[in-house]
Amino acid sequence: MTEEIKTRIESIRKGEVPNGYSEGVAGILPNDWTSKPLSEISEVIAEQAGDDDYETLSISAGIGFVNQAQKFGKELSGKQYEKYTVLRKGDFAYNKGNSKRYPQGCTYRLKERDEAAVPNVFECFRISEGCPEYYEQLFISGFMNRQLTQKINHGVRDDGLLNLTDEDFYSTVLPVPSLAEQKKIAEILSTCDRVIELKQQLLDEKCKVFRHIMALIFESVDEHIELGRISKITMGQSPDSSSYNTDEDGVPLLQGNADIMNGIPMPRYYTSKPTKMCKSGDLLLSVRAPVGAVSRSDRSACIGRGLCSISAGKFSEYIYYYLKYYESEWDKISQGSTFTAISGDDIKKVPIPVVNDSTLARYQGILRCADTEIHLLEQELESLQQKKKALMQLLLTGLVRVNI
Repeated sequence: MTEEIKTRIESIRKGEVPNGYSEGVAGILPNDWTSKPLSEISEVIAEQAGDDDYETLSISAGIGFVNQAQKFGKELSGKQYEKYTVLRKGDFAYNKGNSKRYPQGCTYRLKERDEAAVPNVFECFRISEGCPEYYEQLFISGFMNRQLTQKINHGVRDDGLLNLTDEDFYSTVLPVPSLAEQKKIAEILSTCDRVIELKQQLLDEKCKVFRHIMALIFESVDEHIELGRISKITMGQSPDSSSYNTDEDGVPLLQGNADIMNGIPMPRYYTSKPTKMCKSGDLLLSVRAPVGAVSRSDRSACIGRGLCSISAGKFSEYIYYYLKYYESEWDKISQGSTFTAISGDDIKKVPIPVVNDSTLARYQGILRCADTEIHLLEQELESLQQKKKALMQLLLTGLVRVNI
């Protein structure tokens, strides 16, 4: 990063506007960029499905367009189908349903299909002026979120949708570089997407191989023993919430699946009044929705009711891999509950394949190598995603200019 770019970033951090830039509704942008409301660079799509037969899609936050029947297990359109909006390849749809990851809703572009129909509660539009790929990256970056937050009234409506009018959505102001610069920005960020996609494909393939290895190992063993007979299982208990802090004061608190994602315990809170504890080397299993995620603790910590700890001595690593293999089975055990959860008795009854010490050592070595390779790929993927995110912030605001 050049000194010129660093100076621009530092100026903005101080609340100043860098030389050659000006501040407006769309933020601090280069003087040779303009800004326009979405209504001026797009056209609303009003075509309805009627009696024509289209694949019906929904939008899944963080994923994009998904087949409605595959997502929900059935078609939801019913009598409303004829009013569904028809999208063509390259069109956009904004889902104003909020989620934890996308509290202001999310916008996606139809790319994998030539045409489809989506619920008419989505805001559907196509870019009529400029480079659609540039605006796609702008929407992905969440650029509109700050303005949408100011326009959204009182959270969600009774139907679960954000209380946002069509007029307010299309009045959101976007940065508009020259067409040549739009295309160059889109090209750079699309290249990043392709690299990330290839890395994700490689990771997916390695995960399939890993699972196949686990199946060959674990399904070749006939004798089993219940997990409760070879380990100590401690169900978590959440401390008084008044004792929580984020100042790293007291004991690390691990509460549930969110704190052990990707197999790495990451406490968000600490507590001065610990309840149930795990120790370094213990396995951690999420016992409330979603159930079955497993991790290995690298520290002593307090565990909340969303987790249990498993102490298994020399069998810990072997059991860790088996619980990863067993993860899909937990949903069958927890079915029928109002709230998806597994009990201490459920965990104690998990059938662990019995192997002798020499076989145990060999299996653990094989699984460790495969797991390490996957972990390194996950780290590389996370790094690529973070680099792209940082690049988006620089390119889409004009803090870094491209050569055109």
